[in-house]
Amino acid sequence: MAILDRIKKLVDIATQRQIYVLAISAVVLSIIETLSLASIMPFIEIVTDFQNVQNKFYIEWFYSHLRFENDQSFIVFIGSLLIILQLIRMSANLLFNFKMTNFSEHLYTQITDKIFQVYISMPYINFTKRNSSFLTKAIVSEAMFLSLVIRDSLIIISESLIAIFLYLLLILVDWRITLIFSIIYALKILIIKKTITKSIKNSGSQRAIAQKDYYEIVNKLFRNFKQTMLQSSERRNNLKSEFYSSVEKYSNSNSRYVFLNTMPKILLETFGFILIFLLIIIAMSFTEGSIVSILPTLSLFVIAMYRLLPSVNRIISSFHTIIYHHQSIEIITNELAQDKEMLGTDKINFSSSVTLQNVQFSYESENCFSNLNLSIKKGDKIAFIGHSGSGKSTILDLIMGILIPKNGEIKVDNVLLNKGNIQAWRSKIGYIPQEIFLFNGTVSENVCFGRKEDQDKLKEVLRIAKIMDFLEMKQGLDTPVGDAGVQLSGGQMQRIAIARAIYGDPEVLVLDEATSALDTEKEDAIMQEILQISKEKTLIISAHRLNTIKSCNKIYKVSNNSISLVSNEEL
Repeated sequence: MAILDRIKKLVDIATQRQIYVLAISAVVLSIIETLSLASIMPFIEIVTDFQNVQNKFYIEWFYSHLRFENDQSFIVFIGSLLIILQLIRMSANLLFNFKMTNFSEHLYTQITDKIFQVYISMPYINFTKRNSSFLTKAIVSEAMFLSLVIRDSLIIISESLIAIFLYLLLILVDWRITLIFSIIYALKILIIKKTITKSIKNSGSQRAIAQKDYYEIVNKLFRNFKQTMLQSSERRNNLKSEFYSSVEKYSNSNSRYVFLNTMPKILLETFGFILIFLLIIIAMSFTEGSIVSILPTLSLFVIAMYRLLPSVNRIISSFHTIIYHHQSIEIITNELAQDKEMLGTDKINFSSSVTLQNVQFSYESENCFSNLNLSIKKGDKIAFIGHSGSGKSTILDLIMGILIPKNGEIKVDNVLLNKGNIQAWRSKIGYIPQEIFLFNGTVSENVCFGRKEDQDKLKEVLRIAKIMDFLEMKQGLDTPVGDAGVQLSGGQMQRIAIARAIYGDPEVLVLDEATSALDTEKEDAIMQEILQISKEKTLIISAHRLNTIKSCNKIYKVSNNSISLVSNEEL
């Protein structure tokens, strides 16, 4: 019940209603299953001895009120009803399984989407502390495992209801035989729980750890593929061993789970058939070799066992699936509880200035700025210089609204940036970082970055970025860039990033060491183009090379957790 309560908190009201509908459907299905099974015994009774019609009032009522001409026609009628009932049972099972499968897959979509929404709404400062391979694992694997847990919880409910109804039927038919069966199966299930279930739970914990490790190794190696190639043979072999070890642990835990999960089925089937054979032997002994008199009861128990065994096996198998993947509940619960930026859609205008007043910001215990004051007028060309780690990028992130100050205020045209309007402010900014990431697609896809494609505009921004001539020698706008831009040079990647930033016609351009991978000649040409298109825009630059910032009208030096305005003569 604790698991069900935790699952309930992870899904929305509509999904909870679907779960209730499926649970009610499971009750209906179990009733149909029981009726279809219960109808077999009276049918066999009248087939073996038609005099039994008189002994069963409900059969006799049918026979007398429907006025059958002879016994044979009545048997054909009852048999036809049973065939229809079996077809109804089959249709109900197929419909229920279809709804269950459809629900499970849509549930995976919903959970994955909820996690993704949390991740893209995560404050940037929180995102920098997270492991990207873990985030990927949560979206791809843990969400799927959680949907399996919820699906199997419903399977347990469905199969348990069927088992309970059939069990009650068997008690009504012969409580003594049912009691013997119950004691034997209870002992067997208890043994399974104490041995197999415990091992599966331990394997599930090992699975979560091993899967996390190999996701991290794959992410680390693929993101540093070139550096990996430059490692010594010994180090490369060590990397291969690390990967093999983590995958082996993951596969071993899966292998152990699959094997252990098949054991209950084999044990249950074996003991089930043994019990049936024992029942026949005992029946033969007590009836002196003739079992015609107990054939209806015997048939019911045989068919009931045939139907109960899969149900009990599915209950145990589903329970083991829940136990094996139980950590996915905790993982997804924790991920959905991550802080989110609840941003509004308020508009904000930028026609005058953006100001930072007494801004204080720190990374955990490390204080970066305690009293930062800065005013940038619309149309300014501002540069920040300083050694690596001095805080230039932090200032840019504060200006862009990516980082939120601990204290102090950031205002745009005297309007305080807040959760209601900060997204509107961010959308006015074109950002060009030093570290460029291009996804596996074409140049046009990477520049548009999900925005509407305008080929004329694409060509214009690519010419400004001084890369159109190169692309025309390839496949033009359809030139593939490769995963992480591997088919391009560092300079070409940065030029595509510049084109991406200016494609949206932003009001503010922010360059964070954006031309560091370019040679001086290319940098000068591109900076001239950027200055040309940003005449009416605000340009904010972080740079090491003084050549990059020579056309800026204000230059700030960042050092000792503060900024100071410097003149060209002081550079």
